[in-house]
Amino acid sequence: MDNQKADTSTSNAGISQRIGNFFFGILLGLALLAFGFALLVWNEGHAVKAFKSLDEGLNIVISLKNIDEVDQENNGKLVHLIGPLGTDKALQYERYGVSVHAVKLKSVGEMYQWVEHEDKIEYNKKGFKKVERTYSYSKEWRSEVINCSTFHETFNQKHIYPTLLPSHLQWTIEAFNVSVGQFRLSKGLISRISEFHPLPPSYLHPPQDSQVILHDGAFYWKVYCSDPLHPEIGDLRARLEYAGISGESLLGSATMVTIVAKQLGSELVPYKTLAGDELEMLYFGQLLPKIFDMEIFKKEKNHRTRLTWAIRFSGGLLVFIGNALLSDWTPVSSKLIVINEKLMNLASIICGHVYMGVNFLNLTAMILSISMSFYAVGMGIGGYRPLQGFFVLLIGQTPLILLIIATRKSWKPKHD
Repeated sequence: MDNQKADTSTSNAGISQRIGNFFFGILLGLALLAFGFALLVWNEGHAVKAFKSLDEGLNIVISLKNIDEVDQENNGKLVHLIGPLGTDKALQYERYGVSVHAVKLKSVGEMYQWVEHEDKIEYNKKGFKKVERTYSYSKEWRSEVINCSTFHETFNQKHIYPTLLPSHLQWTIEAFNVSVGQFRLSKGLISRISEFHPLPPSYLHPPQDSQVILHDGAFYWKVYCSDPLHPEIGDLRARLEYAGISGESLLGSATMVTIVAKQLGSELVPYKTLAGDELEMLYFGQLLPKIFDMEIFKKEKNHRTRLTWAIRFSGGLLVFIGNALLSDWTPVSSKLIVINEKLMNLASIICGHVYMGVNFLNLTAMILSISMSFYAVGMGIGGYRPLQGFFVLLIGQTPLILLIIATRKSWKPKHD
């Protein structure tokens, strides 16, 4: 890896920048607040529908004992099956002389280019915010094109790269017929086979094409790279990866998968539940059926739970940032300083001080965000479970009522 000397610069936040931050903070705050609230409402409704569909599917699913025969009695029903992946023929790319029994074969194009690394330190000095940035540069192989024109002005190695890598270096070949036993997988199930692995050296041989060189597990086109041992900025190469072993081969045994989907003849397609969601699951490995539960349903529920909480956190964070940006620029914030100061010591211990053009740590915004997040969750759940949604809305009232009481006390004039 080649490196270039680091550079350090310092910038001040002047009056014009603070005026710009004023308008930018208001617009960005409104946008983040609206998007975060809508995201929370959608997430809760979608989560309830998904879990109701999983419970419904668990009660009606049929586990197939023989995947080598198609039982027409199960036509239109939700079925569960376990078996190895299979394809009708090997995937080939003649230019590289590669043939592999897999569901997917992918070429990952890479470019040798400059990469900028930035270290930033922010601090206050004499009432002004200062930002000290340190830049360093290195030459690296990257699969994404980096625009060096956006680098810091002191970077003296200007290069013009193509905006996209050539299509013959960036492609994916997918098997047309993918099956488990006698059952053919839908496009949706095939899309879940997405764990790619580097193609081992035993599958890589010097190509017959004299314009292509194999070196260290990568293919170099002479028109893009004349010397793989000493690459230059802008040189290109390609690496091959595969996903889903189909049949016995040098890659190993066929990949075992567990599937839950609707049987439609000899095809496996999405199953539409009464709750309104679709069930179409594929996981690697043998997830066996149990008496009262199935491992694949449990795994899917765990996945949906993690996804739901991740979106909850993201939505709540967006609502909080939106409120923080707005409260720092509204007249109301000046009247709430007393409340913020009383809670700042405790909050600083928990969260620390973070700055983002405005004071990120705003306790009033945090309280408002908690209430708004509960409102959004209650609205999302209420469409499917009205009583539960109503109680969540009531819980959301609590922090808001406490804020109103504290605000009224802080506004109450003092009498001598």
